[in-house]
Amino acid sequence: MIEIKTSLEINTITIQLIDTFTADDITSVENIWELEDINRTKKIIFNCKNVQMINSSGLGALVTLNKKATTNNIDLIFTNISISLKKLLNVTGLDIFFKIN
Repeated sequence: MIEIKTSLEINTITIQLIDTFTADDITSVENIWELEDINRTKKIIFNCKNVQMINSSGLGALVTLNKKATTNNIDLIFTNISISLKKLLNVTGLDIFFKIN
């Protein structure tokens, strides 16, 4: 299970992911999505500094969230991605799908 910490700034939600992200964790992220005033949100930042791994189900869940964000005109941005996660996104072709800082 992943630990998720959030902070809310003006029009931005930052979600700090810690440990391993899987499809089972997507419910926690979706709950945050629903609890925050998503109508005012313009940007959701996933801080991946402490993420050790994202499995294939987790990647699929992130693709689904990215589509939801795009539909709602929200920028979904991934920051502090490790070299191994960058390689994973590159190999899967998702590095061009996601906004990575």
